[in-house]
Amino acid sequence: MPTTTGFDLIQNIQPGKHYYLFYEDLHTYMEVLVPYFQEGLLKGDRCLWLISDYLDWETVYGLARRKIEDLDDRMDCDQIRLFSASKWYLNQGRFDRKRALQNATEFIEQNQKDESVVIRAAGDLGDLCVDDWSEVCLYEEEISQAIQSQKIIGLCAYPIQKCTPSQAKRVMELHDDVLIGRV
Repeated sequence: MPTTTGFDLIQNIQPGKHYYLFYEDLHTYMEVLVPYFQEGLLKGDRCLWLISDYLDWETVYGLARRKIEDLDDRMDCDQIRLFSASKWYLNQGRFDRKRALQNATEFIEQNQKDESVVIRAAGDLGDLCVDDWSEVCLYEEEISQAIQSQKIIGLCAYPIQKCTPSQAKRVMELHDDVLIGRV
């Protein structure tokens, strides 16, 4: 098995950075997320993948199993964990910033006991309600601070069809850089 896919080098991925992805559909989402996590697994990162109901957890998991060698074995040993983004971020259908931050804090504490471990996380925000936008922005600001001060690589994925131009601009302002599928 190769020690790297080259994805991090091409995309300039580094711990302490907070990236974003605008995706059009499941294909453009998977085009980035699969190599993003493949690279992390090959490097021994502890991975967290939050999948929205917007994309359907079962569909994403099924596609990931076909593309990522030994995904189930790596899930069994907790090197990668796949969760429902709505269960992670939402409370009664609304974005719950405190809950999301608490979940992130707990995951970091459980997985970064060894200071050399890099955490690689991606969250899909496709289930968000328009009314929750201000809370999402506050969350993005807080999570950026946590990422910058630790060995964490964070990626937030947004369905571009659900973002207004001003929201898309704000996403760009709140993140360090963009990841793209076709390089």
